[in-house]
Amino acid sequence: MNRQLAAIAILGVVAVGAVLFPTAAVPFGEDVDEVAELPNVTMSPTDAPNSVYADVDDDTGEIRLNLTEENQRLAGDGVNGDAVTEIDNLFTVTYTGDRGVYVWLTDDEADDNLRFYRDDDPTNSFEGEADGVRLTTGDSIRVGFVVDTTDPDHGVEAIDTFTLHAEYPEETVAVETTAASDVTRSSAVLGGELTELGGSDEVPVFFEYRETGASDWHETVPRALTSADTLSETVTDLEPGTEYEYRAVATMDWTTDRGAIETFTTDAGTSSDPPEPTPTPGDDPPEKPTEETPGATPDDGTAATDAAGTAGQGVATPTDTPDASLQGMEDGSGGGSDGGGPELQLLGGPAGSLLWLLLLLLVLLVVGLAAALRTNLS
Repeated sequence: MNRQLAAIAILGVVAVGAVLFPTAAVPFGEDVDEVAELPNVTMSPTDAPNSVYADVDDDTGEIRLNLTEENQRLAGDGVNGDAVTEIDNLFTVTYTGDRGVYVWLTDDEADDNLRFYRDDDPTNSFEGEADGVRLTTGDSIRVGFVVDTTDPDHGVEAIDTFTLHAEYPEETVAVETTAASDVTRSSAVLGGELTELGGSDEVPVFFEYRETGASDWHETVPRALTSADTLSETVTDLEPGTEYEYRAVATMDWTTDRGAIETFTTDAGTSSDPPEPTPTPGDDPPEKPTEETPGATPDDGTAATDAAGTAGQGVATPTDTPDASLQGMEDGSGGGSDGGGPELQLLGGPAGSLLWLLLLLLVLLVVGLAAALRTNLS
């Protein structure tokens, strides 16, 4: 089988790279930071199986996409001749800045026998500005390439260079973080100000906040501002007596700006109600109120005696307290806890006298009837 030997190296974050036979190189790892032309753009092998084609030069620390027998991790010794070879997910392009960036690749192979594409789809081209990709903070894309050697005059060996382009936005948004206000034990009002719209008609602005030292940010709902202006947002469900940090964020299509981090501390109080007084040792406990029945007199122990005095014919029996019994007979006041029972009240006063008179008449009537009956019988 005919094999075309090739060693293709990505001269990464430098604007111009090389495709050589058999040499090439690309800044990698810490060396990437030395390249000033494309700040915050890095390239590195992926964690996919095809990353075996990515080779790091031990002497220079440079990354190469190596398809030759020099690559000890490969079973073959080059690209198949008279074939189309697709290698997915070889390396990544990652952006770590805040402004956003637009990136794409080009090469000097006129017949399109070597093409770069995104992820695992050879039709998803990554060559030319029209097929570029916008990256915001932390975004990353995977890049593969296809080599076409089916044409005997493919000219793959003649490819010398390729270029990684990065375009940064000329106009950017800008936002500032201002002091928090109305801080309570569970809420606060965050402050910010949008100062630049970057040529946009409107810019979404929101806040990121978290407990100081926490790893994850919480976000408020974005608000679209159409002009430079201040804004505020109330956050709730905060922990009492806790320090929080926050910042304002403005974002648009491919650029983001974050204001400086500010802090506030929620109140530590547990309640807005005044505390209940604490008893002082030695204080007398409050007296329990005594319930009294209206019109009642205190029970002096004579109720039972008065009740006993009403037995029989209703004549009070002399007791150890004759005055109380006589008073009950005269005015009905009795000696009980409530001024005497109903019986004693009926036997005293004008009503009592009338009752006694009726009883006397009744007795006389009974006696008269008995005498008449006796006369008739005899």
